[in-house]
Amino acid sequence: MLQVSPYVFSDCAHLTSLNLSHNLISQLFHDSLTKCPLLKRVDLSDNRLTTLADALPQASAVRRLDVSRNRLELLQWNELPPRLEHLIADSNIITLLGAATKSKVRSASLRGNLIEQLSADQIPDSIEQLDLAANRVQHIAPATFASKTLLRSLDLSDNRLSELSEESLLANGVHSIDVSLRGNPLRCSCEFHWIKKTDVVKRKVNVVGMSDTLCTHPVSGKVITMDKVDTKDLLCNYSQVCEPDCVCCQFGNCDCKALLDLSDNAIVRLSGDEFHKTTAISHLFLNGNRLQTIERGLADKLPMLTTVCLNIDCVNFIFDYSVPTFCFSEHMSTSFLFFSSY
Repeated sequence: MLQVSPYVFSDCAHLTSLNLSHNLISQLFHDSLTKCPLLKRVDLSDNRLTTLADALPQASAVRRLDVSRNRLELLQWNELPPRLEHLIADSNIITLLGAATKSKVRSASLRGNLIEQLSADQIPDSIEQLDLAANRVQHIAPATFASKTLLRSLDLSDNRLSELSEESLLANGVHSIDVSLRGNPLRCSCEFHWIKKTDVVKRKVNVVGMSDTLCTHPVSGKVITMDKVDTKDLLCNYSQVCEPDCVCCQFGNCDCKALLDLSDNAIVRLSGDEFHKTTAISHLFLNGNRLQTIERGLADKLPMLTTVCLNIDCVNFIFDYSVPTFCFSEHMSTSFLFFSSY
């Protein structure tokens, strides 16, 4: 079958379920599903449909629709049956969701599509279960789910999310949301500080499969499971300045600090790479370590550095240059290098 013609089911007034799957249907003509007042379920999976606009809005009684494995690129909620409650549209090539202001859909499975971003107007307020696994979602706007008060299950596994803020995820409903984030390239970012707040996690969000959900430490590159990640591992990036009320400062992960004390850490070698995102440091304390080498470029990586304190007696090599060159780096207006031995 290549198409569904107008009024083809007009003599089927008692039809309740229609299975047209595994055909070659590329077009549903206008009025093809009219005069079927009892039709509740329609299966159009495994066809060649590129649009649903012509026929489905007239299928006023349909509650369940399966259009999986077609060729849909755009999902317009207003092109679906007006009373539709359950939608399955897996494995299409959907890149964009239209406005869902009038949709009554309660469950939607959109697995295996090409959706890249989400916002509040693209999701029906009536939604209870939403499956977006195996898409390309990399951005979820703030308050996307705030008005989805009935939402109970959200599957975001196997997408391209690197961060996900509390504001993007939380709904104002009375029930907690089961959320799956497995298979995303998550960064251990302060955007995930909410995951360590038991009042949020227990009352509002249940991240399922925490032991299988991984994040990558932005400095060390270490991969950590979300059930084991520590607050100190949730780091932030700052392009300009860290404000006093920044949430990261509450966890000590902020680039606001001018003094850095690395004393008594058994450090053997200093390359400068250890000071990722710490360009505000002016005083560096390295007392009581085992330093043998301090490589060139430390001053370039710490442009505000004015004072370095060492009380060791085993430094063999500093920068490739002499100590005075280091002491009077062009970045340092007043520079001091203190040496003392035990």
